[in-house]
Amino acid sequence: MKLVRLIGIVALAAAGLGAIFEFLVPSSARIIDGGALVFAVATWTVPALIYALAPKAKTSLAAVGRVIGFVVQAACLSVIALSLALVALVFAPDKYWAWPAILAVVAFWILGAVLLGVGGSIARRRQEDARRKP
Repeated sequence: MKLVRLIGIVALAAAGLGAIFEFLVPSSARIIDGGALVFAVATWTVPALIYALAPKAKTSLAAVGRVIGFVVQAACLSVIALSLALVALVFAPDKYWAWPAILAVVAFWILGAVLLGVGGSIARRRQEDARRKP
């Protein structure tokens, strides 16, 4: 539950700061619009780099912790990207990067769900094949 609150706070902070900058600095619309795309690209790259560069987990619990960390990092970056994209869609006159940012984040999570489904079916198939062989 604390994690959901943290992600919500991150989303509100990103949206709030984006809206404040949009009102105080009218020319910041392009920066907010571009920032949404930067965080969308970071959703794809940063968690994967951290996961790849971190030392291998020595226990199964540590491996689960690494995966949870991957998901949390991706969720926080996604929330920031979506918040900035929504602020750009609402306030910015030129919405050039907001839609690609939203599409990149949605594609990331759809791909993750598909890979989980495929991985689960492969694991089940391997278990069934192992049971059939004496």
